[in-house]
Amino acid sequence: MKDKNVDLDDQYTPIKSLNTFLYDWKIKARVTKKHNKKMWKNAKGQGTLLNVELIDNRGTQIQATFFNDCADKYNDILAQNKVYTFSNGGIKMANKKYTSISNDYQIIFDRNSDIVEVEDDIKIQEQGFCFVGIDQIQRLDSLRTIDVIGIVTSIGEPT
Repeated sequence: MKDKNVDLDDQYTPIKSLNTFLYDWKIKARVTKKHNKKMWKNAKGQGTLLNVELIDNRGTQIQATFFNDCADKYNDILAQNKVYTFSNGGIKMANKKYTSISNDYQIIFDRNSDIVEVEDDIKIQEQGFCFVGIDQIQRLDSLRTIDVIGIVTSIGEPT
């Protein structure tokens, strides 16, 4: 007998399958981090943006961005650690300068996007990490956020 939950999960696109050529997708993901809404300004204009980090039941992460009116709307709707279904967003190449997530893509949501809170799913992790070796830190962009873990084996005078 098949597990009912497996069948339900099959209706969602895995985050790792998202790419710039995929237009009809629907993911189920947890908001692992909701950043503060912020102002942006460049040669094209100015506005607000909201970034959230998402993770699906396979542990794959992706950054999602909302601009202007959508940033205002979804800032009030989305909550960290809640699970939602997401669809009708645009997929574009991720700007690694502004994310610690190792996904090559990011999602841009707009007024046509469909985001619905759903029941919590214990199969979706509450956090995701992208660890970087201490020896690799100097080679990374100085603005990039990373996860590092270390083990202290002895304590001595600072050098």
